[in-house]
Amino acid sequence: MLRLPCRLQREDGEDAIMADKELDDPAALGPALDEVHAALGHELARALEEIALDLQGRMQRYPPALPSKSGYVRTGTLGRGWHVSPVGMGDMITLGNPVSYAPYVQGPTDIQARRMAARGWQSVTVVLQGMTTIIAERIAAAIQRAFDGIKNR
Repeated sequence: MLRLPCRLQREDGEDAIMADKELDDPAALGPALDEVHAALGHELARALEEIALDLQGRMQRYPPALPSKSGYVRTGTLGRGWHVSPVGMGDMITLGNPVSYAPYVQGPTDIQARRMAARGWQSVTVVLQGMTTIIAERIAAAIQRAFDGIKNR
């Protein structure tokens, strides 16, 4: 009998995720590892897509409009421009906005115009930093789902 333990630890040293796969035949190790790899790949790709769509939704939100003396009315073009695209085998997703002024309004902190940040527009950097806990929780849940699926086979 071969036992394949899988453990992830939190920063405080506590076990966060545990799963064991018992194999009657050591020759089954290769297929068992393939099963772990496939399950993790599927669940992580799913989590990555959920994270990307959440980020996209957050980037599409506008701050409250300031009173305008010029009569300017927001068109929503910037918000509609945010999109996610899978890359390769789904192990990477890009977030982009083809609107020419997007980098200056909501781009990375080092590109965003200070005036836009002062008006309440969050940069993609700030939004991602605010999502770190959510991202970690979703990744951990995906890993747990993968291990649970393997344990139950």
